[in-house]
Amino acid sequence: MSCEYIARALRCLVATDWEQEKCEKCQYWVKHKIDGLVDVYGTEEMHCCDADKVCMDAADRIEQLAAENKELRAKLPRSEICCREMKFKEGPIMENKNEQYYIIRCDRAGVFFAKIAERRGAEADLVDCRRLWYWDGAASLSQLATEGVKAPENCKFTVTIPAMTVLGIIEIIPCTDEAVRSINGVRVWKR
Repeated sequence: MSCEYIARALRCLVATDWEQEKCEKCQYWVKHKIDGLVDVYGTEEMHCCDADKVCMDAADRIEQLAAENKELRAKLPRSEICCREMKFKEGPIMENKNEQYYIIRCDRAGVFFAKIAERRGAEADLVDCRRLWYWDGAASLSQLATEGVKAPENCKFTVTIPAMTVLGIIEIIPCTDEAVRSINGVRVWKR
């Protein structure tokens, strides 16, 4: 049974504007013979959707897809798995995960240089955070996170905020020690 067919049947179960002609073509449409209906409705047949079968088929399909997903994910290198499940990485970038700095790009809030205290999907709690308003001497955020800036006097990096929460995260790049030294060396931009 296809996901689309099951989804359509599940939606049909709760629909208030169903059309019998469409339902009669559905494999979940059943007819029941019930004694005593003739006196009330003029027929002894009752037509309805087999809700139990729809739900069982949906549960079976979800379990099947979850197993396939798990199997496919096991075959992927860890770096290929969706960033929504990104864990703190220990290794050559920085040994202590509590001291790891990141460049964090958000959908509407801008770009930040910070440590990540906690992450929940596209939302994160940041510590020791600076907003990177403008940078010079790095062509991209990737270069900024790897090498830092080459023209710190032209950069506009705000004051450091002890803690803040950001929403709409679309990119997180771990910073090298070189980049951390460079970014921390940029004077505070304020008016």
